Amino acid sequence: MRYLFYLIVSIFFLLLLTPFSNLFFYIQHNFLKQEKIFIVSRNIEDNVFGFDINKALVIYDGMDTAAFDRLKVFITIFFNEINVKNLKINSQDIYIKVFRIIHNIFSPFIVTIEGFSNIGEFKGKINLKDGYGRIYILNLKDESFKSFLKHDKKGYFYEIKF
Repeated sequence: MRYLFYLIVSIFFLLLLTPFSNLFFYIQHNFLKQEKIFIVSRNIEDNVFGFDINKALVIYDGMDTAAFDRLKVFITIFFNEINVKNLKINSQDIYIKVFRIIHNIFSPFIVTIEGFSNIGEFKGKINLKDGYGRIYILNLKDESFKSFLKHDKKGYFYEIKF
């Protein structure tokens, strides 16, 4: 029982004292760089359970493709969340006010996505094990995006396969 207590306290202090911004640099250098994706920001701040990136540009293959005001990463043992605010995608006329990606340990292969954009509210789930996901667009505001979407009895959705 004593060892379990020491283990839990050690994990808590490890999470508390970890510089999470180094995790961002590790991901960018080892994963995003291979896909030719770079996130450029001068303001990256550590928090107790994650980090914030403020006023950043997303560059894909040398082109300025998107910009956002704030990306907040919240990391714990049981629950992880990424919040993006005011994401503007330059190649399309898409503005996403709030975008959330949620993952928890109780359903390890499911990632939940939700947010609000100029297209409409969207919610969906991605199954990492099956390589499949559906993001439903609720209250579709812009009819020009219907050609990119599929339709079923729940409404319009975007299908992801990888």
